[in-house]
Amino acid sequence: MYLPTGEAFKTLHEALSWIMLAMVFFHVAGVVVESRVHHENLVMAMITGRKPGDAAEGIPSSHRWIGAILTLGVVAGALWFFQGKLTGSPARPYLPFVGKALPDNKTWRSECGSCHLAYHPTLLPVRSWKALMDRQDDHFGEALGLDATVTAEVFKFLQDNSAETGLTEPAHKINRFIPKDATPLRIIETGYWIEKHRGVAEGVWRNPKVGSKANCGACHLDAGRGTFEDAAMRLPKWNRRPD
Repeated sequence: MYLPTGEAFKTLHEALSWIMLAMVFFHVAGVVVESRVHHENLVMAMITGRKPGDAAEGIPSSHRWIGAILTLGVVAGALWFFQGKLTGSPARPYLPFVGKALPDNKTWRSECGSCHLAYHPTLLPVRSWKALMDRQDDHFGEALGLDATVTAEVFKFLQDNSAETGLTEPAHKINRFIPKDATPLRIIETGYWIEKHRGVAEGVWRNPKVGSKANCGACHLDAGRGTFEDAAMRLPKWNRRPD
């Protein structure tokens, strides 16, 4: 279950990341300034372990072989960690973090997934799922035609795993953003969805690979799982030139 404390730590982590980037910037800037002020190439000195100066100020050994081993280790580690990104293809997309498996139901996936992506129950609150199931005769212009047994099983799954459960970060935030007196029938009508997609260019929605804001699977590789992890998001290429 996603807890509010997780959001606090995520915010802290982001802040520390920006602080670290600032420290790196100032460190690099310091190297550049120091090199210009003292007229010496500190970058090359870091690489070779040597720089002009009095012999008495030197050290017995620059230990360049240690630096070489550490550099090779970093490069090898980076290649191993990002091997999926380097070798990924449409047939084998790069998915560095899959996320935990969410509850599933064969009847729900079969019935809801026969026409479109089976949107996981965590993406809407119970009252929204109830409203959708109550209006089966007009499900966005179509009749679902589910019998009583199937309806009961599907709704129980939707009810037991709705956004209120907070099973994922999106579930927690979707539920928090929806006013208590509101009952959205579309995920794209929720405040959290709107906020998260505010910066998406219109060209992305017009991309034939996307086609609709309801086509979550076009950008979220784990949409079928319902986890919607940041690491599993890939915007398809689109033509930025005006039509």
